[in-house]
Amino acid sequence: LVQKRLKMAHKGAQIKKQNRIQSTKKIVDKTKQDIGSMSLRELLITGVCLYWAEGAKQKETNVSQKVVFSNSDTHMIKIFLLWLDTICNVPLQGVKLELYIHKTADTEKAVDYWKNELQQDQNIDITIRLKKHNISSNRKNTGKSYHGLIRIVVPKSTNLNRKIQGWVQGIIEAWGVV
Repeated sequence: LVQKRLKMAHKGAQIKKQNRIQSTKKIVDKTKQDIGSMSLRELLITGVCLYWAEGAKQKETNVSQKVVFSNSDTHMIKIFLLWLDTICNVPLQGVKLELYIHKTADTEKAVDYWKNELQQDQNIDITIRLKKHNISSNRKNTGKSYHGLIRIVVPKSTNLNRKIQGWVQGIIEAWGVV
């Protein structure tokens, strides 16, 4: 009787999971159509917002901050590189990429993953420098989908960082949240 109850509970959980997956797919398929095609102006704003959220900011204690952007989402990294190339006219061959990854992760696999993902789409030669950290934590990102975090560093880009700061101020003022 106990085994039968466990089996039915498991079956119910599987049905709930399938319903959730189907519901999520419907929502995503419907809402992604809301975006449609995008203009260069929208790419400009997208890149500025990405940097505003995930980029290194200039501070009073560091007035010469170069452009540094960090993320583990492959698509976000690709969009940011596209933005650097298309909007900021930054030659991607000069951009440095550093891979930050947990010490216990499969480093070789992660390096191969990022090189395949980024070189294939960007058609550029990327040198990935490994930055292993001995971080003690209860990591949950240990599966096949963990590839570390990529840090994009644009050399000699202090003025570009200041330009981005101006674009951010433009967005702030345009929405009246000053």
